[in-house]
Parts: sequence; structure tokens; C-alpha cells
Amino acid sequence: MTRPFLLLIAVLAAAPPAAAGEGPSPRRIRLKLLSYNVHQGAEASAAVLGRFIQGIGADVVSLQEVPTVQYRDQTARAAGYANVSRYDRGKAIFSKTAIEEEEVQPLAFDRERNYPL
Repeated sequence: MTRPFLLLIAVLAAAPPAAAGEGPSPRRIRLKLLSYNVHQGAEASAAVLGRFIQGIGADVVSLQEVPTVQYRDQTARAAGYANVSRYDRGKAIFSKTAIEEEEVQPLAFDRERNYPL
């Protein structure tokens, strides 16, 4: 069975240090990523979760099992994120920088063996 899911791919340019005599090393990028399953909001209100996320200070937040669009929006607002992905089957992404493009990719999954194909 093929099911769509929201896919976030962060590509970081982490070049190795320059060899002696080649000049300065390229600038390295650090990205702080938080991924969290909110269990349909059963463990924390959007306001409490938002304060927790804000305390982590992640550049990108990926949430699973978000119960509603309202919960997503309240959590993002409480955490201080203005850049929020569309709501897709309980998944949401918050980012400190603009989300320029979103893409839903099919994921083939064998339920009998419980793993992706």
C-alpha cells in the first residue's frame, strides 16, 4: 500500500577542512533539529508543548500525530515560529526560516512485515 507523507530533507554543506596550503576552510553550517511525536495532543496542551519547543530553540521542528490544524497553529504560535508547513495527516514542520517548497512523496509500506519497501 502506498501512503503519502510529508518529507523534509535538510541538506547541509559540511565540507572537510581544507588541506594545508589550500586557504581557509569553507564555512560550516549548524542546524538544530527537533522531532517529536505529540501523541494526538494527549500528553500536553499546545501552549505547554509550544513553551517546551521554544526552550529547545531548534531551527527546524518536525511533529508527528498532530491532532488538528488548530493544535498545530497554537503550538507554532506559542513556540514563536511563523513558518509552518501545511497540515498533512497529522504531520507538521516549523522553521525559523521560510519554507520555500513542500512535497508529498508516496511511501510503499509492507504492513505484514512492518517495514518500508
